[in-house]
Amino acid sequence: MRKRRFFVSIISVVLSLGLIFACVNDKEASKFVEKLEKKPGEGKPASYWVKKLTDPQLKQDAVKALLELKDKSVVPQLVELFKKDKSLRGDIAEILGLIGDKSVAPALLEGLVFEVSNNIQEQRENDRINEKILGALAAMQEESAKPAVIKLLGSTSAPVLAAAVKAEKVFKDKAAVDALIAIIKNDNLSKAIRADAIYVLGEIGDPKAVPALVRAMYIEKQGTVYPDANEALQKIGKAAVPELIKTFLGKNEEVRQIAEKSNFVVGAIEGKAAETLGDICDLSAEDALMKMIKSDEDNPIAKSKAAFALGRMQSKKAAPLMAKLAEDEEDPSVRAHYLLALNLIGDTSVIPQLVKAEKKPDLEKYKKEGATPQELDILRKGREEVVKTIARLATEKDAAHYEKVMKEEKNPEIGKVIKEYSVMIDVAKECKSDFACYKGKLSDANKVVREKAAYMIGRIDSEEAMKTLVGLLGVEKDNDVKFAVLQGLFNFSGKYYKQMLPPVEQKIAELKDDMLKNDLNRLLLRLKSLNRQ
Repeated sequence: MRKRRFFVSIISVVLSLGLIFACVNDKEASKFVEKLEKKPGEGKPASYWVKKLTDPQLKQDAVKALLELKDKSVVPQLVELFKKDKSLRGDIAEILGLIGDKSVAPALLEGLVFEVSNNIQEQRENDRINEKILGALAAMQEESAKPAVIKLLGSTSAPVLAAAVKAEKVFKDKAAVDALIAIIKNDNLSKAIRADAIYVLGEIGDPKAVPALVRAMYIEKQGTVYPDANEALQKIGKAAVPELIKTFLGKNEEVRQIAEKSNFVVGAIEGKAAETLGDICDLSAEDALMKMIKSDEDNPIAKSKAAFALGRMQSKKAAPLMAKLAEDEEDPSVRAHYLLALNLIGDTSVIPQLVKAEKKPDLEKYKKEGATPQELDILRKGREEVVKTIARLATEKDAAHYEKVMKEEKNPEIGKVIKEYSVMIDVAKECKSDFACYKGKLSDANKVVREKAAYMIGRIDSEEAMKTLVGLLGVEKDNDVKFAVLQGLFNFSGKYYKQMLPPVEQKIAELKDDMLKNDLNRLLLRLKSLNRQ
């Protein structure tokens, strides 16, 4: 009988609701539904929710509401509750951090727990409190918290340690350098914590951190932090060069031991060191890099990275050596890096040597010796890259050299490339040293013409030329042209970094997906580093 009455009641309610909605318009119906769905306490003031923090059933709703409201008027009540109820300290600290009233800093600092408890549950509660308080103090940028943050950089709790390191990302406290070095040398810590610590060391810029940062480039136990360490060393700049040279030359015993234990491939040590040296762009490293590329050592990774680094730092001293090596090098990958470096350096005096290099290797000879079609294709493409490099470098004065290549080349496939890139020679002959002429070519329908124009503008030392290339970021779509633009901007960075930084930073922020995004970020980092020095 009771069940029957219950179902009758439910049906009555549904019918009643139906009659209500039938008697009101849509707007009134909507208001009625909102009223039914409204939660108890919704729309209440912050003072209401502070009282509900001690209610186990409403605590979560109270925390959420207070985080959203950020009402300064309840700060005194929150501080009083923070001191009184340890179980609420973590949540209240987070709320206070969002409100941002610095007057609460003393109370927050007093709430930190530095003692280690033997009770696991209590220690977990203490860790959560410390984590939230550190987050709040960092959000407030409260300078008085610095000593406490340094102390907690020695915490054995991962969440607390992570929060302390994140706080240092705000404070960048020079007094924290030793503690941060200890963190990045602890290979058992997570990649995220070490990466954050590395970032802070880069921001602080203390040369004391260089050996630890160089070591960090080679640690892969919890995931590589090489990109982070590379960036930090770039920020430190010239002071990092001696340690990187020492590592590149195989004289860093600690790194050598790491490599042996981890079974690094040949060239891994030199490769990372050379790449970072190239990013710093300090010519004091050129002798060490040149020593590698002219050695008889079978180390293609090291030689390729060294060549690119020399190109990035525009080592005129290395250009003749790499042009000669490009002629004799049998490894296609290494040869390609020599050619790339020569293009980056932009020294046209090497063109006669490259004309000789274009004839090698002898494809017919390799064919007779049994080279496969795939091998012959790779060798042919290597010679085509020599042709492209000559065309990219050539001025109107070098036209005869290119014409010699065009006349003497017998391979039809290479001949097609020579013809395609001959327009670069035509552009050089037409424009000579006229910036306005090259600027006009940037809108040409032929991407090879645009590429040549971008390279030539990048070799003209003027602020107007720099601004022209900056304007192409995010506009030009062809990757070869974009690379030419990028290299020109690297050329300008040493002189015009102050003028370049704001527009380049804005352009990169606007870019979505770009094959050269990593290189663009390297350029941005270089500009920022130069501005810091």
